[in-house]
Amino acid sequence: TLYAVGDWGQGKGKTWTRAGGVKLAKNGNAYTGTTTMTKGQAITARLIKVDANGKTTWDEIGDVKATADKTKTVDLKWTNAVEDTVDITINAAADLKTGETLYAVGDWGQGKGKTWTRAGGVKLARYGNAYTGTTKVGKGNAITFRLIKVDANGKTTWDSAKDRKSKADKTKALGVSWTSGKVNEDGTIPDDSAISISGKGVADGKLSIQKGNLAELYVIGTQDATPSDAVWWSDGAAVAVSGTGTVYGVQTGTAKVNVKVGNQTATITITITIK
Repeated sequence: TLYAVGDWGQGKGKTWTRAGGVKLAKNGNAYTGTTTMTKGQAITARLIKVDANGKTTWDEIGDVKATADKTKTVDLKWTNAVEDTVDITINAAADLKTGETLYAVGDWGQGKGKTWTRAGGVKLARYGNAYTGTTKVGKGNAITFRLIKVDANGKTTWDSAKDRKSKADKTKALGVSWTSGKVNEDGTIPDDSAISISGKGVADGKLSIQKGNLAELYVIGTQDATPSDAVWWSDGAAVAVSGTGTVYGVQTGTAKVNVKVGNQTATITITITIK
């Protein structure tokens, strides 16, 4: 069994025990648990494993520290406490001819002077009204990329739009289109005065996930997908949402998930179904 144990804001000098920890349950490919803390408290935690005989093994990586400044998800990994990479998803709108393939190529944080090649790029696959692909980038790295089309004969055509730039400060989605800097997931160019919610599986302002599953949502229509000042909330008990846009299917039913950035608000409807 896996636990997260530590100081949940109760102060130094307390003994870290399994009884005062958070038991983590299997959830997809991860183990997940939630605890409620006083806002503003510093937390320090470490993973432990407990076998069938009660033997406890502590993770050797060391303590993980965070601040309970808002509802959040803290990612840990056995012997690698905090992920050092983030997923960058590129949602691109383009009209492809038969035999053409779309790629995003560029500098994924490997440094200047590297040649941008299709082999080091991200192949984008058709998903709904967009072409989508995901790559792992070292956390904190700057990235620069451009779209290219490759026809059936291997001829490469580069998008004439300027290079797209972003920072891999967190898992995010970047919306772009051929000859345009950004685009909604459905392929429409966003109004600068409006924002919308996107994410894998989102279509026409709706999303369906199974009970007990997680989904990542993003803000489209701002310079940075899911800005740090974004405020998320759910209006129903069927869905819980974190401060970073991660939604969790609590129980079957329907709820609206909302996000506010500045004076702009966007909403989608999420339906939770039985596994």
